[in-house]
Amino acid sequence: MGFIPFRFLQNIMNKQRIYTRLENINDSLHDLECRLESLFTERDRRELEKKRSKLIRERNKLKKRLYATNEE
Repeated sequence: MGFIPFRFLQNIMNKQRIYTRLENINDSLHDLECRLESLFTERDRRELEKKRSKLIRERNKLKKRLYATNEE
């Protein structure tokens, strides 16, 4: 069995963490969207919209990072 470079293993671990985080973000976004449909007050709706946009920004950053690691 050959030697596997540490950098390669580290890259795989980072990708796995990114995929896990993306999955969690997508689950959270789905929950938020379901809750948004049932809200009546504008204040609560705005608060959830802020959380939603923050999660979307984080998801986009992770996708960019994942794309960058795939380019290497």
